Amino acid sequence: MIERLKNLGKWVLPGVPDKMLLRVRWFGSGLLMAGYFTILYVSVPAGVIMTLTSDIICLPYALRKNYWDIVVIISMFSVINIVRLLTL
Repeated sequence: MIERLKNLGKWVLPGVPDKMLLRVRWFGSGLLMAGYFTILYVSVPAGVIMTLTSDIICLPYALRKNYWDIVVIISMFSVINIVRLLTL
């Protein structure tokens, strides 16, 4: 089972170089900060959509590098954000 998890990173976006995923993760992190700012000061639905988008953007990098703690945190916050969108 552990070997399968270690090899999972090779299957995530196989043609995309690590440097490109790193740049995309930087963009996703910036979008995450902008999303939380939007939640606090502008609009909750727009901010939640921005944070969900940033989670989707950052997830491939975490999977490729086998950062399982980050994958779990991103997944947990995504579920919380989806529930928040559904209850608005």
